[in-house]
Amino acid sequence: MAANTRAAADRLRQAGAVVEEVTLPWQLEEIKRAARVHFGAIFGPSVREFYEQHGDELTSYARRFVTDAGEISKDDLVTGLELEGRIYAPLGALLAEYDALICPTFAVPALPAEYDVDDAISVNGQPCGDWLDVMMTLPFNIASRCPVLSVPSGRSRDGVPTGLSVVGKTYDDVTAFQVAAAHERRFPWFDDPARRPAL
Repeated sequence: MAANTRAAADRLRQAGAVVEEVTLPWQLEEIKRAARVHFGAIFGPSVREFYEQHGDELTSYARRFVTDAGEISKDDLVTGLELEGRIYAPLGALLAEYDALICPTFAVPALPAEYDVDDAISVNGQPCGDWLDVMMTLPFNIASRCPVLSVPSGRSRDGVPTGLSVVGKTYDDVTAFQVAAAHERRFPWFDDPARRPAL
């Protein structure tokens, strides 16, 4: 994942972009707590009716957010909103300085289609205690003012496509698409069936 992201950064440099490595002062535990409240309070209730009628057709994570929704208190909701603000603040400051942020979409190449949130996951051979540990989309899902799209960044050792997230400034969808298009011009994947993900 890291090597493919660095290769994507090099492609963008070749396209004329100034690419610098940055860090954000995020804490994974805070992001996960905010995400559980965010999705539990918004997504869970929005699919509850479907869950009650067709729960077996939902993904395991959708079912988890529905069940989590019942455990979220008003105090949790306030805490979640405070955490969302803390997560967005450094991202907003970063995007005030840069046109876009790129990063891996997941910390692992892919999860099996039959993956269940209770299944074990490991990153670089280290077991993760929580399925949210590998979801690098979470900060952007909860700081949802920013447009984000994912494009292929390469393939893992076992041939699975990997993803690159392109995060734009608040409401600046155009720049995010321009950065993604610049990358895809140097890394075409849909024009040749051999490069497309297998169905």
